[in-house]
Amino acid sequence: MKTYALAQPVDGQDVWRDRKRYLWMLGLVVPLLPFLAMGLYRLTGLEAALWLGPVVVLAVVPLVDLVAGLDPTNPPSEVMAALEEDRYYRWVTYAYLPIQYAGLVAAMWFIGTQDVGVIGKTLGRRRIRLR
Repeated sequence: MKTYALAQPVDGQDVWRDRKRYLWMLGLVVPLLPFLAMGLYRLTGLEAALWLGPVVVLAVVPLVDLVAGLDPTNPPSEVMAALEEDRYYRWVTYAYLPIQYAGLVAAMWFIGTQDVGVIGKTLGRRRIRLR
């Protein structure tokens, strides 16, 4: 757990500890959703698995946000400059865009080369393909 020195005590503390540092990696789940959806489709044969992205982004994330509520442990403003200089946060943020573009390209390739219905013809049954 990384600590950052504070010029003035906040809540009686001289340092701020980032207790959720490694949870930042969860931010990379969203650009990985196309890969997860295609993999799930390959494993199960359910075309409904290809709707993983919209379901997670439009339903699961808002529900988690609603249940979790406001986060009282956000960093104080005086450590923001130090956080911006921290290489870990920078690289997690930099990784997002290339993964998102790779997911877009992979999804377009998948749509162009696979025989899949728009909504999913096999929502309720499993389809096995022999290749």
